[in-house]
Amino acid sequence: MKRVYAGPQATLKTAPNWPGLLDQFALTVNQPYNFGNAGNWFFSFRGGLYGVMSRMRGLQQHSLSLHQWRMGTSVQTHEHDIAVMLFCMDSAIECFVFMLNSLGQAVDKAAFREVSSEKTLQRINPDDILGAKRAALDGYAKVLPHTPSCLAKPRQSLCNHLRKSRCHQASATGRSHWQGPA
Repeated sequence: MKRVYAGPQATLKTAPNWPGLLDQFALTVNQPYNFGNAGNWFFSFRGGLYGVMSRMRGLQQHSLSLHQWRMGTSVQTHEHDIAVMLFCMDSAIECFVFMLNSLGQAVDKAAFREVSSEKTLQRINPDDILGAKRAALDGYAKVLPHTPSCLAKPRQSLCNHLRKSRCHQASATGRSHWQGPA
């Protein structure tokens, strides 16, 4: 089946060249007269940046697929699009944290996770910034002071919305409903 993209969503963009601007910023930070590339942080930063870009592209593509009318699509196709969109959103956040950790390595190596060690790379996750399950790394508050609040506000807003909302789901008896987490 051939997909045809038409209408305003066919030209969906995330932001005006933000990947290029971030890459230029990192290249400037990478110069020897600034912070240099001690610990080879730059290539880890680029890996995170490319990860975010590919996840955003996957999100856009499956969002377009979900919101267009197509003949012969099944519920499974829509479920697949939604599942991929959720994966892309979650993975984009993880790649973003990976990218920020790499950038933090350039400024203060001791305050961020080591990017040259495979073992510590696997431990990088959003909790390093938010500190929900374990203590947040000190480097984010010190080097990137607005990052924790920028990530916490949407998270708290979503949690509050889920607590207040009541999503009703019809069952065979029509009696079941789901209430958001308390």
